[in-house]
Amino acid sequence: MGDLAVDTEPVELRVQGTSTDELGNAVPSWNTWTAFPEQAYIEEQVSTKTLKSENRRQKVTTYLVIFDHEAAVTGDERIFVPSRDFVLEMDGKPSFPKAPDGSVDHTEVNCIEAVG
Repeated sequence: MGDLAVDTEPVELRVQGTSTDELGNAVPSWNTWTAFPEQAYIEEQVSTKTLKSENRRQKVTTYLVIFDHEAAVTGDERIFVPSRDFVLEMDGKPSFPKAPDGSVDHTEVNCIEAVG
């Protein structure tokens, strides 16, 4: 693994597993998963947004998670953060910023706290 120029912490990348529905079909499920250990930098980002349906401003917390360029992140995983005891869900596909030499420097993904 390469070196990120920021303080990282241990996390688990969780890949969704499958379970069986009432008809006996295999369906995707977060009740089971496969975990892969990684190191990541997590930045909490707090902003306010106006919800049109409620016509009021609301505090919104998102997370920027930065992995080393070698992490196999596709955007379909969830991230378990042991130090904070919560699970993040990726909000979109990851981006891969480049170093000055044109190689991939690291992997960034925007996340929200997972529900369910």
